[in-house]
Amino acid sequence: MKRQFLVVGATVAALTLPLSGMPLFSDWATPVNIGAPVNSPAPEFVGSVSKNGLSLYLQRGVLLDEELWVVHRQTTDAAWEAPERLPDTVNSAFNDRAARLSADGHWLVFSSNRPGGLGGFDIWSCWREDVHDDFAWQPATNVGPPVNSAADEIGPTVVQDDEADTRHLYFSSPRSGGLGGTDIYVSDWDDSGFGVPALVSELSSPLRDEGAYVRHDGRELFFNSNRDGTGFHIWASTRETTADSWSAPVKLTTANSSGQELTPVISWDGETLYFASNRPGSAASDIYVAGRAKLRSKP
Repeated sequence: MKRQFLVVGATVAALTLPLSGMPLFSDWATPVNIGAPVNSPAPEFVGSVSKNGLSLYLQRGVLLDEELWVVHRQTTDAAWEAPERLPDTVNSAFNDRAARLSADGHWLVFSSNRPGGLGGFDIWSCWREDVHDDFAWQPATNVGPPVNSAADEIGPTVVQDDEADTRHLYFSSPRSGGLGGTDIYVSDWDDSGFGVPALVSELSSPLRDEGAYVRHDGRELFFNSNRDGTGFHIWASTRETTADSWSAPVKLTTANSSGQELTPVISWDGETLYFASNRPGSAASDIYVAGRAKLRSKP
């Protein structure tokens, strides 16, 4: 599917505003089902998209037989090819979900309830030397405490803060000490390991807040939540700099539906949103894609 399809209907009215009042992006266009061969009769959920936009990681299956796959395309305007299952260095005989790439492409983090964890779903990681080979992942290892606990840890995302030259791991957990349900946490990650996770209170609620995915510049974040009692939908938050707190989350309008939306993932350029939905017209849970136009460069 060609990108120009994805931004049809994007408003440019903000171009008439003074520069200081202009948004960075237009509104989201109407989402489009990504179609076969990416979607199938089985439930699909988004994992992550590579920096060059040519590799899309996804999960097939839900609750039972959850496995991680990758699908490729030759250019960003080319059609997606048939998904391929990731090797057994990543997948297991248990449930493996939410595979997220680091910005440099060397790390893959995901959740799994395989043996060897601390309880329920834990976060695991893989490393590869060749960032262009999606099948060269070394055997997965459990990231251990203090990130993992006896509770579930799900939806991990690696965030590289180039401004501060630091790296962070966002994830969700129902562990004690949160606001209730499943809350969003962040842990510093350096060469010595992971720091004690901190609750991101401005993004969390008494209900379930999961699957945080941060734009590569660290200034915009998407996640799925049932915080307003209408089921799971996509919410977004922004911040001026990576040193600031996140803004109060806002529920997306065009991207959400009468169904449920999960696993939002933003492209490197911030112009394409991938997510899963069981809205009318989907098989079980299909992957959808929505586009927006960039109206100006960031300050």
